[in-house]
Amino acid sequence: MALGRGPDARGGRPDAIARAGASPGAVSAGRCLALAAVGSASAGWLIFRLWAWLGMPALGGPLDAPVPGLWQWFFAVWVPLLFLAFSGAHGLLLRAARRREVAVRPIRYAVAWDRWSYVGVLLVPLAMLAWRRLGDWRLVLGALYLGLLFAKTGALAIALYRAHVVRPGRGGVGADPPGVRQLLFVLPLLLYVFLAPYVVTAVSTAGDEHVYLLSVVSLLRDGDTDIANNVARREYEAFYWGRPAPAEWRGGALVFPTLLLPGYAIGSTLLPGYPLAGRLGATLTIALFAALLSAGTYRLCRELGASRGGAFWAWLVMALTPPLVVGAGHLYPEVPAAWAVIVGLRALERLPVARGRGLGGVAAAAAGLVLLKQRYASLAAGLLVLAGAVAAGHRRRVYDAVVFKVLGATRRRIMGAFLIEYGLIGLATAVFAAILGAVLAWAIVTQVMNAPFALLPQTAAGTALVAAAIALAFGFFGTWRAMGQKAAPLLRNE
Repeated sequence: MALGRGPDARGGRPDAIARAGASPGAVSAGRCLALAAVGSASAGWLIFRLWAWLGMPALGGPLDAPVPGLWQWFFAVWVPLLFLAFSGAHGLLLRAARRREVAVRPIRYAVAWDRWSYVGVLLVPLAMLAWRRLGDWRLVLGALYLGLLFAKTGALAIALYRAHVVRPGRGGVGADPPGVRQLLFVLPLLLYVFLAPYVVTAVSTAGDEHVYLLSVVSLLRDGDTDIANNVARREYEAFYWGRPAPAEWRGGALVFPTLLLPGYAIGSTLLPGYPLAGRLGATLTIALFAALLSAGTYRLCRELGASRGGAFWAWLVMALTPPLVVGAGHLYPEVPAAWAVIVGLRALERLPVARGRGLGGVAAAAAGLVLLKQRYASLAAGLLVLAGAVAAGHRRRVYDAVVFKVLGATRRRIMGAFLIEYGLIGLATAVFAAILGAVLAWAIVTQVMNAPFALLPQTAAGTALVAAAIALAFGFFGTWRAMGQKAAPLLRNE
C-alpha cells in the first residue's frame, strides 16, 4: 500500500495514510494479506515437494523427535505461517495509525520491510538445495528458521517503539491507545507461538515436564493423576525420548496439569495424525500466559507512573529475552505463577482507589499461586500481608506527607523516612510470609497430597527478598503520589 508522503506523515498524523487508503491506486490491506496468503501457501507447497525430490532425510538429529517426516512438515507449514502471521500484525499496526493512535512514518517503513521480507522465504528452499554440503543440515535449517523469527520480531518491535514512544509532538505520559495494548500482547505471543513447534520437535521434555504431561494424559484418559499405569503403557513416548524412563515416576500435582489439559485436548483433537499435537497444545497454553505476563508488565509500569519509554523497555526486557523466551517454550509452572504475581501487584496498586476489587484481585492471585505449586505459598502469603499493609496505611501516608510538607520538610527527607518505614514493613512481611508459607505448604503437601515435604531455605530467602523489594517499590511510588497532593483540601477535610 502506498502510505503517502509529506508533512502529515512526517509529523506523525495519519492523514497521509487515510488519503493513501482512499486513492484509486492504493492496494487495500485485505488484498495485501490475501496475496501474502497465496504466496505463503505456494512457498509451503514448494518446500514440501522439494524435500521429497531432493531425497532429504526423514529424521533429524539424534536429539530430535524420533518420528519420520516431522521436519518436512515443520518447515512446509510453519515457515509460511510465520510470514503470514507477522503480516497480520503489521496490519494491526497500520490500523492503529489510521485511528490516530501511533505515528505514521515508522509504519510506512515497517510495512515496506514486511513486504520485502518475503524474499526470506526463498532462503529455506535454497538451503535445502545445498543440504548435502551443509554438514548438519538440520541445525542450519533450524538456525535459519529461528533467525527469520527473531528478525521479524525485532523489526516489528522497533517499528512499535518508533511509532509509539518516539512520537513527534506528544509526551510519554498519556493514556495508551487500545491498538498499542493489543500489539504489546500480540508481538510476544507470535514469538512464543512460532517458537513452540520448533522446541517440541527438536527437544525432548526435561525436568518435570514429562511428569506434568503424563498427569494430563492420566486426567484425560483415566480421570486421576496416578501415572504409574501410564508409565507402564509407555504413553510418554510422544514427548519423552532419548533417555530411559524411570519406573519411579509419580504424579500428584493436580492444578498445573489441569491448566494444561484444555490445550493438550484441543491439540490432540485438531491434529489427530500429528504425534506431538498434545504437547504442542500444552506448550501453546504456556505461551499464552507468557504473552499475558509481558503485556501485564507494561501495564503495571504505566500504572505506577512510568513513561511510555520506560514501560516499553521494561516490556522489551521481559518479553524478548531469557528467561521468559525460554520458559514460554517449555511446561514450567513458573510462567503462570509470574503472571499471577503481576495480577496481584496490579491489584495492590488499585487498593487505594478500589479497595474491594483490589483485595479480590490479590486474593485470587494468592490462591492461584498456592494451587499451582506448594513452594509458592510463601509468595502468596507475602502478597496478602502486603495488601493489608497497603490498604491500611495509604490514607495515613498521604496525610503525614502533607503535614510534613506544611511543616517545611524537604521532599528528600520525607521520601527517606517513608522508604525506611516500608523497608521494615517489607522485611517483617517477608519473615512472616516465609513462616506462614512453610506451614501452609507442609499442610497441603502432607495432609492433602500425601507426599513428603522438604523445606527449601534458599527459595524461602529469595522469596523474602522479592517481597521486601516489592514493599519498597510500592512504598516509593505511593509516597511519590502522596507528595503531589495539595495540602489545603486534605487538611480542611480532616
